[in-house]
Amino acid sequence: MKKRFGGLVVFILALLVALAFLTTGCTKPAELPTPAPGQENSADVAVNNGNDEVNIDLDEEQEELVPNDSAVTEGKGPAPFSLEDCYVLGVSLGMPEETVLTILGEPEETTIDFNAALHGNVKILHYPFGTLRFWEDELLSFEVNTAGADGPRGIQVGDSMESVIDKFSYEEKPVEGENPRYATKPLYGVMAHHETGGGIYYEAYEIIYGDGEHGVALRVEIEDGAVSRFRCFFAVT
Repeated sequence: MKKRFGGLVVFILALLVALAFLTTGCTKPAELPTPAPGQENSADVAVNNGNDEVNIDLDEEQEELVPNDSAVTEGKGPAPFSLEDCYVLGVSLGMPEETVLTILGEPEETTIDFNAALHGNVKILHYPFGTLRFWEDELLSFEVNTAGADGPRGIQVGDSMESVIDKFSYEEKPVEGENPRYATKPLYGVMAHHETGGGIYYEAYEIIYGDGEHGVALRVEIEDGAVSRFRCFFAVT
């Protein structure tokens, strides 16, 4: 009797195991959803695994790197001072005297001054807006001391110091020197003779720009925060 009862128990347990196997084995696995028309290569396809949605990137291997445009800084801000900026009222440095006279007309006065650096005399033409100096019949420099005459990049007497700085390159740098009156503030490049750069010289309170490649410079004198006069010249010394 006990043997028959034990065999029946074993049979029932085996039957239950078989039924459990058939039930789990027939469950259909989850399938990827069919992409909608036109989205066969979509980068994001949602798969529902019965719990949470998982995004599968089908284009991950084909994705190209895109440069960060915000890091591109070329062409920002005004260009540095150069020989091309050395003009006033239609005349420019290096222009023959005859051409200058054709553009500006006859001067109010003509004087001669000895230039130690050139070891010779220079001719000075005096106009209502300022003066022009000539060496060997070519315009060596000009100075403007009256409002109304456009100089380099439209600079005029009476313009604010800030407006002048805004017309040329500017790189933020700290003021050098302990005493502000004698300190210099670099604006860009190298602040040295025959070098390319610009800066504020507080001792004389003027802004100086230089084009070392062509040997020209621009000096802008400041009084009470405004341009009092400016001079553009070949650096002959």
